Amino acid sequence: MLIVHVDDMQMFGTHIRIHKLIAALETVFILKRLRPTGDELFLGLEVEKDRLNRRIALTQAHYAMQVLLRFGMDACAEVLTPMDQKEDWTIRKEDIPLNEEGRRQYQAAIGSLIYLMLGTRPDLSYSVNKLAQYCANPTERHWKGIKRVLRFIKRTINTTL
Repeated sequence: MLIVHVDDMQMFGTHIRIHKLIAALETVFILKRLRPTGDELFLGLEVEKDRLNRRIALTQAHYAMQVLLRFGMDACAEVLTPMDQKEDWTIRKEDIPLNEEGRRQYQAAIGSLIYLMLGTRPDLSYSVNKLAQYCANPTERHWKGIKRVLRFIKRTINTTL
């Protein structure tokens, strides 16, 4: 089985069939192997195989760490939950809106969190959905909400699906 997305691909099958497929593809395309055989990473998803117990698990730990690094949260303190569900996120008079650069950073963080949420982290759905509602006009308080989600990700970075 061959799964292709733009310029990223993943192969599944017996070693013999995979090597035959690679040889056939190399007659037409220039292939670049980014990771050694056995270490699967496809579109930011890591595939962990436990052949003995016949289990496959998905994780995005590598991608999650890249997100933490991107937003300067790799050394942050961890929290137990991504958000207080009782928090009222509606914009208040006293809220300070983010500047244009801050708004772009907020939107980028939401996009990164959505990719995690859709891939392997459904536990982020409520928090990301709530904070995504303010992408057009985020405030400093909303940015603190994003940072709390990132602090939760730091604590749960090795979560698998």
